[in-house]
Amino acid sequence: MSDVKGAAGLRATVVFNLGNLGALAADRFAAQVEALGLKPEHAGLLAALDTGAASRPA
Repeated sequence: MSDVKGAAGLRATVVFNLGNLGALAADRFAAQVEALGLKPEHAGLLAALDTGAASRPA
């Protein structure tokens, strides 16, 4: 594994770019659900409830 030297080298890495993409997607999703009066955690809970996972016995 090679060492990344400097900021330009860091910006060229796949891991750095995927991290930035994930942060951008999370920010955009949060803005969309905020318009509905929700937080991303609420949307996750609603998705879990929609699958019926909450009603299944353990």
